[in-house]
Amino acid sequence: MAGAKFPSSAGLVAKIFKPLLLSPPSPAREQALKALSRKLGASENSQPPSDIVARTLGSSGVLALVAKCLEEVPGQEPAARCVYFAARADIHAARTLVAISAQTRLLPLLTSPNDSLQNWSAAALTPIVASDPHNATKCIIDDGGIFTVVALLSSSSSAVRSHALATLVALCSASIEAAWPKDSFGVGDAGVLLNSLVEGAIDAGICHSLIPLLAGTEANIASTALEIITALNHTSLNFQSSLRHELGSDRKYIAYFVAACENSSLISCAIHVLADMCYYIDEETGDEDNAKEVAACKMTTKQIYAVGGLRVATMALTTNTNRKSHFSTLLAIAAQKTQGRGRTFDDSHHDAGARIIAAIISCVPDAIDAFTDLGQVLSALSSTVAFELAPSLETPEQQPRAL
Repeated sequence: MAGAKFPSSAGLVAKIFKPLLLSPPSPAREQALKALSRKLGASENSQPPSDIVARTLGSSGVLALVAKCLEEVPGQEPAARCVYFAARADIHAARTLVAISAQTRLLPLLTSPNDSLQNWSAAALTPIVASDPHNATKCIIDDGGIFTVVALLSSSSSAVRSHALATLVALCSASIEAAWPKDSFGVGDAGVLLNSLVEGAIDAGICHSLIPLLAGTEANIASTALEIITALNHTSLNFQSSLRHELGSDRKYIAYFVAACENSSLISCAIHVLADMCYYIDEETGDEDNAKEVAACKMTTKQIYAVGGLRVATMALTTNTNRKSHFSTLLAIAAQKTQGRGRTFDDSHHDAGARIIAAIISCVPDAIDAFTDLGQVLSALSSTVAFELAPSLETPEQQPRAL
């Protein structure tokens, strides 16, 4: 196939490659897959266009043959490339890949010792999940793929870590968006899906895997990792509890968050996560008396104080919210879908800083001696108390949320 000129018709491309991919595994079939991946990954100006080729390959059954090649040697790597380029080029092709379970065929390849195969397989998952979020996510969760994706966060390859994070963003976006639809349709199944994702991620050690990425030198990886933490913290009390216990047991992890608060592009999320770690409130019952969680809150608050959290909390009192900090749509989805269920993402840094200060003073009374401007602190605390009390005053039976 090397050097051969491609026909100008997408239908003819499919007709040529179908018998080649129907043949048994061989070096010749591997070369055919390589040629097809080059065509699918060609520039937008190529003829026929990649999106038309991808859609035609899907409707003609050729993509199903490509997906089958993911399971056979030789040719797994060029097959993964074909899947990636086809899913990226055309949403209909991507949905075809979901329907033929390409996502579950890719999962075993994520642990391949072949770095290139692992990289392309991880890359292919993201556009597949984005094309049919609910069904693709359900398949990946049911097949135990969350464990594998989370494990890739510790890969020595920056590219693999980036692809794993992108896949997690797609999985989280799909689960969070589906869990709170505009009407009641699908709420039950979608809620189960979100819980399954969170529980699987917790069991896989997602907190332990994500937090160290905040301290990395790659800004895009740090911001994406923090984005995932923030969204899950905002939408799942189970994740919030797991994160709180993880932070309370390892001071260096809290230090990563405190350091993130000094980064103008990360503080918007990091300061609010830290504030949430200091308090436990059951959003359904208003219960604040869970002894295990209260103890974890106190331990985490003391750790925050020990690594300089009081300083960044005080700094936050006078720091304007950075509306220009860039995150993808995951946070917007989480904020929109949970509107009215609790604190929103776009509170001022002032509010989050005041919440942290209040928690530190209650756990470490001597900490108040560190303030040079008590008026500023009292003003911050009083405004935060007013914010906390306001929702509870709307319905007499609710108890005020305490600080």
